[in-house]
Amino acid sequence: MTAALVSGLLREGYSFAAQPISDLGIGPNAWIMNASLISTGLLAVIFALGFRRLLPRLPRKGLATGLLVTFGLCFAAAGIFPEPSPDGPVTIAGIAHFVLGFFIAMSALTVALFLIASGLRKQRGWDRHASYPRVTAWLVVALILLTQLFFNRSSPLFKLGIGGLMEWTLFTTWSIWFIVTGLTLFRRGTRNTRNSSSALSGTTAAVTPTKEGAP
Repeated sequence: MTAALVSGLLREGYSFAAQPISDLGIGPNAWIMNASLISTGLLAVIFALGFRRLLPRLPRKGLATGLLVTFGLCFAAAGIFPEPSPDGPVTIAGIAHFVLGFFIAMSALTVALFLIASGLRKQRGWDRHASYPRVTAWLVVALILLTQLFFNRSSPLFKLGIGGLMEWTLFTTWSIWFIVTGLTLFRRGTRNTRNSSSALSGTTAAVTPTKEGAP
């Protein structure tokens, strides 16, 4: 999101409210946006691996992890295959950009969020966090539909010129979920490690004989 903000500010005449974020992946300084899409996708894959390791046992955790990896790889593909020029012909790279980088990526993420929410609800100590991915998933679904409506030239909503704003809201919504969930997993993992170390130290002290008690 920072890269998109910087790219938009550098692009003369770019409208954050009306234009898609993908428009920043072509033209001047396009490498900033495309590099950020690739790196964000790869970071999402790393997140998925840490998620699988740190999260408690959940039903379909493997499937949820696979969907998060799919999201990351497809999102990275959006940086490899930039959208076609608005005035140019439809290209295979352009189709791959929208199909992989948006529709498949967002679909995989949405299903993963629902699976995670369903699994966490059954885990002790995670019930409060279970509602967050579910709310995020429904927001993502609603914002995907709104984004498509506001960008569709045949829709009466297109004249409002806020399709870009809808897309920014969509991207910000799922980005915050990754940040909050990552911090939650990190804190719980650190706390569990600390508790395990304390328990191990206490056990060692209990079984080690003192000099006064030795024969």
